[in-house]
Amino acid sequence: MRNNNTIRYDVLSYQGLSALYALGLSLWAGTIYLYMKQVGYSYGQINLFLALFWLVTCLTEIPSGFFADMFGALKLTFLSSLFRGSGLLFLALFEHNLTILVLSAILTAVGDSFYSGTLTAWIVEKTKKTDLDQKALCPVKYTDQIDKNFRRLGCGIVPRSSRFCLCKRVWY
Repeated sequence: MRNNNTIRYDVLSYQGLSALYALGLSLWAGTIYLYMKQVGYSYGQINLFLALFWLVTCLTEIPSGFFADMFGALKLTFLSSLFRGSGLLFLALFEHNLTILVLSAILTAVGDSFYSGTLTAWIVEKTKKTDLDQKALCPVKYTDQIDKNFRRLGCGIVPRSSRFCLCKRVWY
């Protein structure tokens, strides 16, 4: 069994990586359209990029879970960063090339779907069978309030035994 310091380090790593990814995603989502317009892409090309991005993201979500199980969540998170970074680098380096635009959308989308849920699955596996007090990682007031709201809205969709933790976004 792992000690509490190792688990706490894993949880802090999860929170840090998740925060960095959320920051990067919010910057990307808020500026990609403006960036592409500024470097001279037409509205049609920008919409092609975004449509391909969301379509490929949708199509690769399920296989990404398979790959996470096969290769491991941390390796897939690394691959996610590699794919996404490569796609955005191609977009920045090779302007006004339709083939590169399509390749960039596909790589960025694969990177996005590879990241989706992999870190959460990793931290759940790390903390699932430990003696670490889960309430020390997330105050009860958050989980109880969220459970109440979900039960009100969904008439018991969320089982009482499962808890969603707002501050670290992990089911336990």
